Amino acid sequence: MRLQGTRGRFFSIGINTFQTDMQLQRVPSVKTSGLPVLFLMWCLLFCCCCFNTRVQSFNVDTKNAVIFKGPPRSRFGFSVVLHKNDAGYWVLAGAPNSKSKYQRSVLNPGALYKCEINGTISRGCSQVKLDNKGNRHKTEHPLYYYSRKEEQLLGLALDNQNGPNASVVICAPQWKDQRYRNHYLVNGMCYTINNNLDFSSVKQHHPMTVLSQQITQQGVYYYALGQAGFSAHYMKDGNMLLGAVGMYDWLGGLVHVDKTGRSENFIPDPRVFDNDSYIGYAVSSGKFFPQGNLNYVTGAPRMKLTGKVYIWSNTFRLLLEKEGQQFGSNFGAAVLGVDLTGNGLSDLVVGAPMYSAQAGDEGRVYVYINKDLGVLEQLAEPLSGSNVPGARFGSALAAIGDVNLDGFQDIAVGAPYEDQMRGCVYIYHGHPAGLRRRPAQRIPAADIDRGLRAFGSAIGKGLDVNKDRYKDLIVGSNSADSAVLLYSRPVVMLTSSLTADLDHFHPEMKTCSYRGQEHLCVTLRAGFMYNGHGLPDYLDIKYTIRLDTYQPTPQLYRASFTINGLNAIQQTVLRLRRGVTEYNETDIFIKTSVKDILTPINIVLDAELEETSLKASGCISCPVLDAYKVTTSEKQLHFLHQCGSDNLCHTDLQLQSSVSLPGHESVFLLGSEAPLQVHLHVKNNGEAAYGTEVIISHHPVIEFVKVVGSDKNDVTVTCSPMQSDDYIDTPLYVSLNNSDVNATVQIICDIGNPIPANGDVELVVYLDASKLRFETRQLKIESLVRTGSVEANVSLANNVAIDTIPVKFHVISSLTGASNPEQITYTKQDVKGDKFVEFTQRVDIRNLGPSPLPEAVLEVLVPKATEHGDRLLYLDVVELENDNVMADKGLSCFLPSGQASESGSLATQPTIPGAFTPDFMTLPTVAMPTDETPDEGVEDDIIVVPVSASAGKKWSWSEVDYVAPKLTEHSCRVSGECWNYTCAISNLRAGESVLLTIAASVLFGQLQHYTVSADGFSIVSEVTLKGRHPRLLDVNSLERSVRVSTPVHPSDLAAPEGIKSWVLGVSISVGILLLLILVLILWRCGFFKRKTHEELERLMKEEEEDPWNGSVIEGEEDRVAVYPPADMNNHNHNGTFQYRPVHSDDDYYEQPISVLDTSY
Repeated sequence: MRLQGTRGRFFSIGINTFQTDMQLQRVPSVKTSGLPVLFLMWCLLFCCCCFNTRVQSFNVDTKNAVIFKGPPRSRFGFSVVLHKNDAGYWVLAGAPNSKSKYQRSVLNPGALYKCEINGTISRGCSQVKLDNKGNRHKTEHPLYYYSRKEEQLLGLALDNQNGPNASVVICAPQWKDQRYRNHYLVNGMCYTINNNLDFSSVKQHHPMTVLSQQITQQGVYYYALGQAGFSAHYMKDGNMLLGAVGMYDWLGGLVHVDKTGRSENFIPDPRVFDNDSYIGYAVSSGKFFPQGNLNYVTGAPRMKLTGKVYIWSNTFRLLLEKEGQQFGSNFGAAVLGVDLTGNGLSDLVVGAPMYSAQAGDEGRVYVYINKDLGVLEQLAEPLSGSNVPGARFGSALAAIGDVNLDGFQDIAVGAPYEDQMRGCVYIYHGHPAGLRRRPAQRIPAADIDRGLRAFGSAIGKGLDVNKDRYKDLIVGSNSADSAVLLYSRPVVMLTSSLTADLDHFHPEMKTCSYRGQEHLCVTLRAGFMYNGHGLPDYLDIKYTIRLDTYQPTPQLYRASFTINGLNAIQQTVLRLRRGVTEYNETDIFIKTSVKDILTPINIVLDAELEETSLKASGCISCPVLDAYKVTTSEKQLHFLHQCGSDNLCHTDLQLQSSVSLPGHESVFLLGSEAPLQVHLHVKNNGEAAYGTEVIISHHPVIEFVKVVGSDKNDVTVTCSPMQSDDYIDTPLYVSLNNSDVNATVQIICDIGNPIPANGDVELVVYLDASKLRFETRQLKIESLVRTGSVEANVSLANNVAIDTIPVKFHVISSLTGASNPEQITYTKQDVKGDKFVEFTQRVDIRNLGPSPLPEAVLEVLVPKATEHGDRLLYLDVVELENDNVMADKGLSCFLPSGQASESGSLATQPTIPGAFTPDFMTLPTVAMPTDETPDEGVEDDIIVVPVSASAGKKWSWSEVDYVAPKLTEHSCRVSGECWNYTCAISNLRAGESVLLTIAASVLFGQLQHYTVSADGFSIVSEVTLKGRHPRLLDVNSLERSVRVSTPVHPSDLAAPEGIKSWVLGVSISVGILLLLILVLILWRCGFFKRKTHEELERLMKEEEEDPWNGSVIEGEEDRVAVYPPADMNNHNHNGTFQYRPVHSDDDYYEQPISVLDTSY
């Protein structure tokens, strides 16, 4: 779609179907025998079934989807939302290429459609009346425009609110103002309509029709191609954000519209941000800081070619920014602010749909978790969907609410060109640590209707439209002119347990009788309970128990449900009542002749919903099991041996532990990457200890790395993290978790079965503590040993060991300063006038690690006045910034009480906060010095001392001679007065840095009070970093100072004085005298005597007869000059002939050479 303007620019709005060059790759065939192939196929089928049942088909129902259709080729479904009002529930869909029922004279202006929701029945859709006038001339104050609505793309952006005072916004970014006959101003506009979609409530918003701000004097398109409404978003406070990608030569910008309809336009500073960045391509909002108002989020997918996302304050001050990782990935084409972790702060989700991993355009979605204090930490790996070439995963993002009612917000991600351009939608669930990387569900368009195309190009916010408390979804498929309604299914949270009345036994024990014979029997007890919302009071489940799963073949099974030992699998259907735990018991037989008594008998319990009874109940969207709730339980039965006559092993275990810290330190240094080594020694002073385990409890951010057993142990040691449901109530775990349920995590180590009498086991557990946070003051690592054998209570005291390690910081810092420009020059005219030059001094404060820096203070000294009281500098700004956060000047750097900043005295602020003021807007004039005597008590006025008219003379003040002092350095070491700023630094991680910026201006008019040599003088600021945290290990490694110097040089020195007249006279006289003496000497030597005329004629005649005289002058044999004949045709105006040499086309001559010219 062409955007018409004076310079013929074009911009692709991307509504056409994208084509990708995808080719199917054939897998090479492999020749194998029949049995392995069948076994492999069975394994693949089993794995796929187990995988897909829980993850690929969670609780979004694809079998009962409702498809709403729009007019052909209208792009119906390009934008979609679910809507609720007094009349019921609706699907609202934008169709940017649609004809208008109410504006028949306008060519394809686009339209908004509403579709009534009635269960699984699609009743068709109708247009919403927004405008019944064609192109018209608007002249009412303050708007003056001539509206052109042809192909304005109404419906490209759509958003809504739900509630009694809510409204709907739909935008036409290619609405044009035909201000002149052949030139259209593509300003863009939006309509808003109330919740009930009443035509009488429609309002039009034209934020960019101000004529004076269309094109700057330099020819920059300011508002002329702004395209307001390219994206639209309602914030929680009821205000509205509109993206305007075309403002200021496609730098882009943002329009804020409050609840009253008043709009405020914002363009970032073009001196900082690049043109063609498309800021506003996508917009969102969120609360990213604990205090303050909502923040604005804008995507800029072409900024720096990698794309960026910006977070702004409500005064348009830049707070955070995130940058893409690949050129051309369109990072920022979709943005979303949503609280995924439930901590009350918004997290950031960013789509990069054109990220290329292999074949191209696979797409990625980046998730940044809010860690408070303005820190957005990226998840380790971006989301990638199925990583299919051409899928453009991340083209659309939506906060769909809590679709599975687990208490955390979920999101949907569109991949509209996956699966041969049909499209897919991925559902990701939130949880306390952020977002689950593995999708809860993949919804391909082919599972709904194979005629869908670009399914997932638009996704609306979730809304419960069938009143079952679960959020439902609406997905656009604009290439098929369709919108698809997907219902969410109720989620069953099923818990299971498996216990045994005997879990340690000797193989010769007898516990039951069957047909007159004694056998070893164990009673298994399976327990189940379910809960959830929108569920029936009763549900049937089917559970399966599998015995001795560690054995590879049935012939080696040591347990069975039947006496013959062949039946190791049992399935049972059990009816459950909601909220009530039901138990079912069954007996198993243990074989008498068992050779393997070291390996435990592992029993697995699996449970699932019984599908037959669900279908018989007539449910439309039937319940589904929670994909993240474990419905599998395991139980191990152990054999006893090497024990006394009572078949009980009485043990006495003793545990000793110690912790080795990196670098053999006595404290743990925060940020150290070397793992902790927990040395454990278990001694058995009793009989054989079976099923011996060591439980290690530690801080939750510490991660298990590996375990190494001692070479002298003839046992295999294995360790693994425990599931939270299996945690053991150790003393440390109980004491810490009474106040914080996430205070510790546990590792379980299997250290031998058995540990023989008087035997011991040594092992070293490696733990990674590099992710410890600032607030951790000490580490506590508790180790506990337990066994399946019998141990008396009196001997349990030495089964526990606790190691406590202090945690401190060790920070090595560096300060590097630089000036921009590197030096300043000035002329005499600059000194006589009132010219000033801005300069910037920057200091990079870097944490070299290894620990993060919790807090520190920067002391910044900037010279304010010379020792004579003159003000050479005017300070503009002192601020801190880093890669993510632009610190607030008033909060991060401040002056002590009694000092006042002159920020802004020589620079004016833009009319819109944070925006750039173009050339055609009027700027306030800068107050310059005057010759008037300043008022008494006015500290900041500039005193101009009068200078005498004659150059080189001293100037006077109050008719008293004054000798100008010499100026070599302007710094706080020699100045009379300084600005003393204090800047706070906190939470600076190892390897990160903050940048201190000192922006000031030097006024050259003050230099006429001073004498400045040709070497000039220097403006020097001093910056000192000081640490004040009590847990710093070495303050000296942190504290640093640096001096930043900006040289100032005069560019033109004074001209030398004229030559004195007496010196000139003496020089001429001496020259004439020397000439006379030289002439006298030549005369005395006979220089002026001539030969006779006859002798001269004789010599000339001899020379004509034999010019060479048969000889060559000695020493001149090789110095023979040969002149080519002259070109007689080349006669110049002076009567001489010019020689024009013959040359090729490659020769080059400045000018021809005259044969009569001997100057060369």
